[in-house]
Amino acid sequence: MFFIHTVLMFLMCVLIVIAAVIARKRADGWLMKHRVFAVLGVLSGLIGFSGMFYVKLMAGWPHFKTPHAIGGGIAVLLLLVTPALGFMATKGKLNGVHKIFGRITAILALLVLITGLDKLYDKLTAVAKPPVVKP
Repeated sequence: MFFIHTVLMFLMCVLIVIAAVIARKRADGWLMKHRVFAVLGVLSGLIGFSGMFYVKLMAGWPHFKTPHAIGGGIAVLLLLVTPALGFMATKGKLNGVHKIFGRITAILALLVLITGLDKLYDKLTAVAKPPVVKP
């Protein structure tokens, strides 16, 4: 599940950054494209987060004890709030707030991704190392 979590969270970061770039450029048809990439990013993030949360729950591991986990929890909350603000922004309200939350969400997601790279490195090197045999 760890590698699925990694792929889904990386995909989430890519998708929300693409959504942000689309919104910034505002080319023809930008709003629908922005929504599609944003929703796919949110879904990817929620599935990735939920999967890891479930694994930790079943294994009895603690939740939200590392900077990566705490930042990830905050990022997931922002992944839920930001689209709601975006919906309200299309109704003529809160557009500026949506933009600010969108930027914060994207930056935090990328920072959390970076903090997860050490965990990925540990997993990859643990797989590559042969078992130590004691005499």
